[in-house]
Amino acid sequence: MTDAVNDTTPTDHTSATPADDRIEDEIYIAADLDTVWQLVARPGWWINDGDVDPEPVLREQDDHVVLTHPEWGDFALQVVELDEPRYAAFRWRSAPASELGDAATLVELWVEQTIGGVTLKVAESGFTTLSEDPQAAAQQRSDNAEGWANELKAARTFATRSRG
Repeated sequence: MTDAVNDTTPTDHTSATPADDRIEDEIYIAADLDTVWQLVARPGWWINDGDVDPEPVLREQDDHVVLTHPEWGDFALQVVELDEPRYAAFRWRSAPASELGDAATLVELWVEQTIGGVTLKVAESGFTTLSEDPQAAAQQRSDNAEGWANELKAARTFATRSRG
């Protein structure tokens, strides 16, 4: 096991078999708990071009939130649970849609205080609900696993800039 305080890269959990329905990853961030929580509690902060948008376009619609990305369009997200400042859970579709529908994954985020910063952990599950084709679901899982590695780095960059 690596020392989380010295580990500055996301953990690679992409070696799991494609049949797995869950992604798990984590990263150490040298920032305070409140700064990271403010990001984590925001629906869809991970929908970006590699840099977290400090002022995303969010609007409430029925029982969910719609994030509008300037290039990719609308993404429906539902806040499942917010337990400040430790845990946030959202349902979302990783393809543009203004409605959530039945085909959505669950994104869970944990923020844990550590020496000199926090550990941000993510788990995304439910890929088998996205398609009846197991290969398509496995491809979506693989794509999102790569995406989370990038988004955790973006979260670290955003949070360390924000503490300024």
